[in-house]
Amino acid sequence: MTRILAIFCLLVLCEAYATTNEPAKKPSTAQKIDCSGKYCKDMVSCDEACYKFKYCDNSKLDRDKDEIPCENVCNYKCK
Repeated sequence: MTRILAIFCLLVLCEAYATTNEPAKKPSTAQKIDCSGKYCKDMVSCDEACYKFKYCDNSKLDRDKDEIPCENVCNYKCK
């Protein structure tokens, strides 16, 4: 019984780790890419700013060219 419980806990922990530590993936061509919101004032999160900076080719989001878009919501380089 202890082994079953240990295996179950291990599976749950592995699943939680896998879902929280995966970098954002480029959307497939079948998915619609939302490139609306062209300005940093329109961004709600760093993830949104990074997505639009990387996949919508919006270089305006990084005015100082340090690869950190929208420094009002983001303080690290996009993965």
